Amino acid sequence: MKLFTPWLYKYLLANLLILYGFSVSLMGKEPLLLSRDWVVFGPLLSQQALLTNSEIAQISGIPAQITVAGKKLVGRKVKDSNNIDLVKLFYPGKEEYYARSYWGSYSYLMTEIICSSDSEYYIGTGADWWMKWYIDGKQVFSTFKTGNLFHDFSCEDYAFKVRLSKGHHLVTVIVKSGSSEWKFAATFDQSKREKLKRLEQMRVLAGSAQAYVRKVKQDNSRKIAGMKLVIFGSSVAKGTGAKKNYGWANRLKAFLEKKNWIVINKSIGGNNTIDLLARFKRDLLQEKPDVVIIGLSMANEGLIRNPEKVYGQYVSNMKKLIQLCRKYNIIPMVSNCYPHGSYTQEHYNYIRKFNEELNSWPVVSFDFLGTVDDGNGRWVKGFQHDSGHPNDAGHDEMFHSIPTGIFDNLISQSYFFSSSDAGFMRVRKGPHSGISFFPGLPPYSFSMLFRIKITDADAQGTIAGVSGNNIAVNKQGFWELKTADGSTIATRVKADLGKEFFIALTYSHARKLLILYIDGKNVGYVSGDKLSPEVFYLGGYRDMPSPQADFRNFMIYRSCLSVENVEALYSGRILHSSLELYAPLSDKIVFKGARLINYAQTGEHCTIENVP
Repeated sequence: MKLFTPWLYKYLLANLLILYGFSVSLMGKEPLLLSRDWVVFGPLLSQQALLTNSEIAQISGIPAQITVAGKKLVGRKVKDSNNIDLVKLFYPGKEEYYARSYWGSYSYLMTEIICSSDSEYYIGTGADWWMKWYIDGKQVFSTFKTGNLFHDFSCEDYAFKVRLSKGHHLVTVIVKSGSSEWKFAATFDQSKREKLKRLEQMRVLAGSAQAYVRKVKQDNSRKIAGMKLVIFGSSVAKGTGAKKNYGWANRLKAFLEKKNWIVINKSIGGNNTIDLLARFKRDLLQEKPDVVIIGLSMANEGLIRNPEKVYGQYVSNMKKLIQLCRKYNIIPMVSNCYPHGSYTQEHYNYIRKFNEELNSWPVVSFDFLGTVDDGNGRWVKGFQHDSGHPNDAGHDEMFHSIPTGIFDNLISQSYFFSSSDAGFMRVRKGPHSGISFFPGLPPYSFSMLFRIKITDADAQGTIAGVSGNNIAVNKQGFWELKTADGSTIATRVKADLGKEFFIALTYSHARKLLILYIDGKNVGYVSGDKLSPEVFYLGGYRDMPSPQADFRNFMIYRSCLSVENVEALYSGRILHSSLELYAPLSDKIVFKGARLINYAQTGEHCTIENVP
């Protein structure tokens, strides 16, 4: 004879949990407990019908399967509510195939919760990309109109409160996938009550989802404030060549100290990778930093004497330094190799080779070379203190290659990405219809890149530009660049209707050189006065007429990319050094004023001027 039937097990377990809840309640907390794992039903393709609200209301317990639009979906148990990856659940090993073929799919997630008493409870949640919550068949929260808007997807993206009675309650969540991922996170942990309550209050007071997201990001920036950065390098990092050693590192120090960062410069002239490894524990670890910038020169390594041997040593030791930082939970950043007055073409090839290698590593890096290089690996005339060091102007150029927004967004290290986004965003014909980007700290040197297909037979007009320097199609249907001072770079490249082009506009502030590239090839340049890149835009920014066109992969770098860099990007690579903005323009929810996805870790966003 069985002493306990399954229903009795469930009854006893539930009551034990409730009794536990009451005991915790006496200590000043109101527990809300999961009585079982999440059960997931799916997938449903985007064109298939969903259950109606009345059908959801009729579900009284978690079934073994549900039928939606004639399709039977068997439930699958999932344990980790803080990070449910639905792509891996439904399409294991086929994540890339999924992203290309099945975005916009639906799934249903169900669980039961147990409340210890009649009370208000707070629930935290996030999803990629849309979600709708029901409790006991009643809708209580939704992001179906806006999407998640956060891009790291945590259970503390959003919070909402519900008033629930004592006992069991059925939770049903519909999650619709985004363009590249399909994730869900939730917490019922009432020990986080105060934080969730604050998030819920912020959301209600913000007035709009976009205002709420901005407020949360501001709060996160304040939390990051107070972190400690150590500059760990050689003489240029120390400031040699600048008046009173006020070089790029001390300029960054002054900038970050306004945000309540602690910045210590532990750089020593003449140091190389061997020296930094030797003094890693003594000079770096004792400071207990949150972040370190490794700033070295391959010249100190001995590049001029023995290039091949030194190159291998530099790469190997730099990897060791990065690995050591991560071992001790320090976020590493690296400056790339910069010029030297004695470099030959051979030396120049080696420093560019390392910079290309660095661009493939999952580490934040800064493109110093792209700001003060004369095109041969030596300092631009007028920006050199001596053969090994920049002067004040050179240090200022190097500082402006640093995407300072990175320091407000160090919670996540997940911005290293591929260029697999295939979606285009259409910008309609006419003025006031483009996409604009205002950098927080205007760069000196810059590179703007994007892919475009013109979809208007009358293609004449502005396609893109920066502060009045416009890439356009002329009356004859050829690409051209019109500068703010009235100069024109005419090309013989026809802007064929429906053909995809890769456009790049690079600018060296030190050399006063503006270059236009089409499909990886230099098609013209102009020398002139220094530009002030205060705004970048695609399409008809403000009153500029433009044809209808489709855009994707909008990128802004805070450096003048070399022809090799442009060719690499044209071939499909993504370079990370000094990347300020990477907007794939694959957003599915768009409206006037919308802040579009940025995969670069700067917190910056481009904005839609009008509804496409």
